[in-house]
Amino acid sequence: MSQDHTVGISFLGAGNIGSTVISELARLQIDLIGLSGTSIDLRYVLVRSVDREAREAQGFGISGGQITTDVEEIFSDEQTHIVVELMGGEDPAGEYISRSLEAGKHVITANKAVMAASGANLFEIANRNNRHLQFEASVGGGIPIISSLRRDLVANDISSIEAIINGTTNFILSKMSVGDDYESALAEAGRLGYAEPDPSADVDGHDAVAKSIILAMLAFGALIPKDKVVSQGIRSIVSADMQAALELGYTIKLLARIQSTEGQVSASVLPTLVGTTTQLGNVGGVTNAAEYKGDLVGTLFYEGPGAGREATTSAVLADLIEVIRDETVGRKPLPFVLPKSLPIRTPADLSSRFFMRLIVANTPGVLAEISKILAVAGISIASVVQKDILTNSEILEPLPESAQLILTTHVSSRGQIEQATNEFNGSEAVLQIGSVLPISG
Repeated sequence: MSQDHTVGISFLGAGNIGSTVISELARLQIDLIGLSGTSIDLRYVLVRSVDREAREAQGFGISGGQITTDVEEIFSDEQTHIVVELMGGEDPAGEYISRSLEAGKHVITANKAVMAASGANLFEIANRNNRHLQFEASVGGGIPIISSLRRDLVANDISSIEAIINGTTNFILSKMSVGDDYESALAEAGRLGYAEPDPSADVDGHDAVAKSIILAMLAFGALIPKDKVVSQGIRSIVSADMQAALELGYTIKLLARIQSTEGQVSASVLPTLVGTTTQLGNVGGVTNAAEYKGDLVGTLFYEGPGAGREATTSAVLADLIEVIRDETVGRKPLPFVLPKSLPIRTPADLSSRFFMRLIVANTPGVLAEISKILAVAGISIASVVQKDILTNSEILEPLPESAQLILTTHVSSRGQIEQATNEFNGSEAVLQIGSVLPISG
C-alpha cells in the first residue's frame, strides 16, 4: 500500500444499501476512521445496467468512470483493497466473494444466503489469503450479533442461542397479538414495505434458517446443513392460537434456537410460545433480538433493528471501518476457526414443553381418551382448558358439537409428541389438530 495510506474500495452492487454506504464514505473518512493521513479511494461500482444505475446513483458520489458492468475490472485492480458485496442472492455473489478473496482483497458482505451455504469454504479461503471476511449485516441488521460471537464471547462456552431474527414475521405475529388475523397483518406488512411481494422467504422460515446456520458456525463451530434445521413457518398460526397463548401468559414468536448438548448440536426455527414477561416476549414489530447463554457471562440479551437501510448500513460501515484500520496499519486478521461436521441431534430428540390446541368432540370421555393417548406416549399434562369455538376461522371446516381443548405439557421430546399426534389422527375424540407448538423456557 502507498505511503499516504490510501485504501481502495470497490462495490458489488449499488442498490438501496450500497448507494447509502457509498454516500457515507466521505463523512466516514472525516469523522469515524480517526487515522491521520488515511484517504478512501472509491475505485469501482459493479452494476447491471450502466445507464439506469448511473441515474440512480446521482447524488451518491459515483462518477461515470467508476461504474462498471465488468466484474473482472475489480478482480484485476491492484488498487482495490476492499470489496463490499451488496448484490444479494447466492449466485453469482458467492463466486464473486470467493474470487475477491483469492485475488487478495478483503471482503465485506451482508449476504446471509452465501454465508449459510458457503461460509465454511469462504472462511478457509480468507484464512489462506490472510484476508478479512466480515459479515455483521448478514444476521440481525444493526445489532452486533456476529461480532459478539467472533470477539467478545470467544472465551465462553456458549450453550444456547434463542433469537428473533426475522423482522417481517415478528411484525405479523405482533399484530396478531393485538387482534389482527394473519392475512390482514401480512397485508399491512406489505404496505409498510416490511414484506416482499412474495413473502415466502420470511413467513416460511427460510430467511431465519439461513441465519441460524451462520450462528451455529460461529457459536459452536458446527456445519449444520439446511435440511437438518427443524423448521416451520407462521402461515398456519391463527388468531385462536395467539389468543389461547396470551390467556396462558405467552405470546407466539418465530424463534430460532441453536443449542449444544453433550457434544451434539441442534438448530430449529419454529413458531414458539414465549412468556409475555420475558425480554424475548416483549420484542415487538420488526425488531430483532438474540439471547446468548455462556458459561462465564451467563445470559446476554441484544435487541435492535434487524433490517432496513439504516440498520444494515450501520453494520456494513462498522465492518468497513475495522478493515480500513487494519489495512492502514498492516495488521493481519485473526484466522477463522473452521467449522466442522458435528453430531446433529435428530428432530425426534429435541425436547421442550409443548402447547396443543385440539378441536375435539364435545362429548363425555374425550379428555380421558386424550390423557390416555398422551400417557402412552410418555407425555405428562401440565395444564388443560376447554374453550368454546367462537368463529369458524379457528378450524379447518365447521364441525357440530365441537370444542377447543388447550393443553400444555411438561418437557417432552418431539418424538413423543409425534407419536401422540399420530394417535390423535386416528381418534374419534380429536376432530382436528389445530396447532402443536414448543414453549420456550
